[in-house]
Amino acid sequence: MSEDGARIGSPSRGGPVQDAGRIADYELVDPLADGGHGRFHLAVPPARLGLDVDRVVVKVVAGGDDTAFRRFTRELKLFARVAHPNLVRLYDAGQHEDRFFYSMEWCPGGSLEDPAALDRSGRIRAVAQAARAAHALHESGIVHRDIRPGNVLVRADGSAALADLGLAQLGSSSMTSMAPMASIGFVDPELLRGGSAGRPTDVYALAATLHRVLTAQDVFAGLDPADPMLAVRTVLRRPPTVRRDLLDDDVAAIIEACLDVAVEARPPTAEALADLLDGCSGGTEP
Repeated sequence: MSEDGARIGSPSRGGPVQDAGRIADYELVDPLADGGHGRFHLAVPPARLGLDVDRVVVKVVAGGDDTAFRRFTRELKLFARVAHPNLVRLYDAGQHEDRFFYSMEWCPGGSLEDPAALDRSGRIRAVAQAARAAHALHESGIVHRDIRPGNVLVRADGSAALADLGLAQLGSSSMTSMAPMASIGFVDPELLRGGSAGRPTDVYALAATLHRVLTAQDVFAGLDPADPMLAVRTVLRRPPTVRRDLLDDDVAAIIEACLDVAVEARPPTAEALADLLDGCSGGTEP
């Protein structure tokens, strides 16, 4: 085991200076994207992990002190212990100089941020699978809090993998500060008002995600990334808009129920939402 990267169960610190092509003992191959709290890289995993894959994704996020590092790895371990086929597989975590990082499976189909490779049924199926993954988290006492199209990854076989719990801001009690600007339109307004995160939080975000991937429209259109406070005020002041003209009636009704300001009007669990979506898409198999 190297000094600067470690399995999630036994994180370690320190290591050699990072160059443009490496972090810890990972060889960085290609930059993939900037996430809400960090940067993703396609990488070659170190032999110490004993993986049967030749590529993984490494997410590099802002570092912190010892307390922040323990919190970072604690949340990762909680996530990694939840067994579900539609949760992204986590492999490793560590600190490299002033940055934290973790590695996870590479999903070559990208994410629902660009769902062009999936037809309508495939998109509904992917969100249903993400909902089942969210339910597994909920049953383990974890609320995702940052479900959006970019966090629903697509594997080579077309199945979905829910990823990324907004891990750079662990322990934050303020969803307003935790959510990146790109996520505001997927955040339950109740959280922006200071409410607690729970199952309904993720049900709302799943529905907003489904609306985007089926209509290419956000339920809060026109939010200005240059003015995040205005975006938050907009979300708090007006209801989400469901584009029924671009949706089948059954799907539109499900989305509207999930976005209802009255939490009790929403499907009671993410699993219940998945069951409803299965009736629209024809099943959960890719």
